[in-house]
Amino acid sequence: MRPACIRILCVNIDLATLPVEVDALHRLVHELAAQMAGERTELAQAQAEVERLRLIIQRLQRTQFGRRSERIDGDQLALGLEDLDADIARTQARQPAANDADAEPRSRRPRLPNHLPREDVEIDVDGRVCPCCGGALHAIGETVSEMLDFVPARLRVLRIRRAKYGCRACGTIHQAAAPERPIAKGLASPGLLAHVLVSKYCDHTPLYRQTQIFARHGVEIDRSTLANWVGGACWWLEALWAGPDPPAAVYFYSPDRKAERPASHLEGFRGVLQVDGYAGFERLTARGDILLAACWAHTRRKFYDLHEATGSPIAAEALRRIAELYAIERSIRGRTAEERRHVRNTQSRPLLEAMRPWLETELGRVPGRGGLAEAIRYALARWSALCRFLDDGRIELDNNPVERAIRARTQEPPVRRLRRRRRTLGHRLFPHRHCKAQRRRALRLPLRCPAAPDRWPSHEPARRSPAVELAENPRQSLKDVRPRDAYPLF
Repeated sequence: MRPACIRILCVNIDLATLPVEVDALHRLVHELAAQMAGERTELAQAQAEVERLRLIIQRLQRTQFGRRSERIDGDQLALGLEDLDADIARTQARQPAANDADAEPRSRRPRLPNHLPREDVEIDVDGRVCPCCGGALHAIGETVSEMLDFVPARLRVLRIRRAKYGCRACGTIHQAAAPERPIAKGLASPGLLAHVLVSKYCDHTPLYRQTQIFARHGVEIDRSTLANWVGGACWWLEALWAGPDPPAAVYFYSPDRKAERPASHLEGFRGVLQVDGYAGFERLTARGDILLAACWAHTRRKFYDLHEATGSPIAAEALRRIAELYAIERSIRGRTAEERRHVRNTQSRPLLEAMRPWLETELGRVPGRGGLAEAIRYALARWSALCRFLDDGRIELDNNPVERAIRARTQEPPVRRLRRRRRTLGHRLFPHRHCKAQRRRALRLPLRCPAAPDRWPSHEPARRSPAVELAENPRQSLKDVRPRDAYPLF
């Protein structure tokens, strides 16, 4: 008869050869338990390594083919429900109107803004005689209701008429100087330029669609003409900065990532330094006169990459908590440093005090070598620097403004950078040839720009975009919004 055998994991046990002594059986069981525990540990490590490698592959694929934005768009669901809401409203409109006495009271509708102009439309009865008894009617009040109306945009032609005067005594002719045009020999007024810029960069309306809109008004404007207008208008806006004095952004290039590079660049610096996760910045705190403020965008990116790759609910919860911090920052943008510090201590600090123990708890539940543990350890290791913004209203939540400003140069191929340097003079002479990144940067500089902490625009009262100012005041001269110390055309 064939002896019975059993298989435990990768261990074959012959039941016919089992010892009969109890002590020997105990030793055998302990050996098997130890072997199984070791194999489970190896299996967990292997699974963590597979997860780590899978996360690296997902991150590389996203870097190469995925989108750059890390924003979790909450409007996507609302966008998909717009058609459904429209269908519901159309169905309700087809139904007969219910009796006012039986109808449910409507919810309170928000009042229309007071700054909108009001135009009264008076509706009166046919006569001043009561149709019931023939008596005279007298006014006892009125009912006022409001509707929101839209006045379509219209184009007009500004005819500039300059009278000429001649002198019979000396025969000279005198005439007022022609007003300056924003685009040399161009037809566009400052108001039209502002409309094109706002439509393109704020309303995301491409130039070819704007040509179609102008064509509906009976004006044919070629797309290349609009492109020249955009380039010329951006030249006027390039030198605009937030604040009375233009701040500066300085970029130092280093051929390697050695720690002595930032130490030499910032040798005489004292104060708060907002940095990413580069370990070389840690050496700067040895003297005690430099405080590091960590970047929440880099912390968020690790959880975002993990959530995109694995759909981890823990990573999703971390992203939700970080999004609450950014929502608070959006609400205080443009306020003074003291106001920002006060709001952060009352609203952001409780969120962070609850986030740290939650991260520590989740760290003990996940595999130590997995990507999720790596993201949590990254945040906990820099927790003091991540919370630095609570005590100083000048500190931003991240250093994205600096990275956005330098991205157009760092992502440009070396050959293209060399060609761009050779065409610098051509850009000055022909502003419409500016690249797309430069045009967008020119429009954004008045709102936010990297600068010293005491020059950050977010600490000053909210500033209006020059394009919006020109749109609302088309007769305002471009010289009024462009600083006098801007570099000349030649």
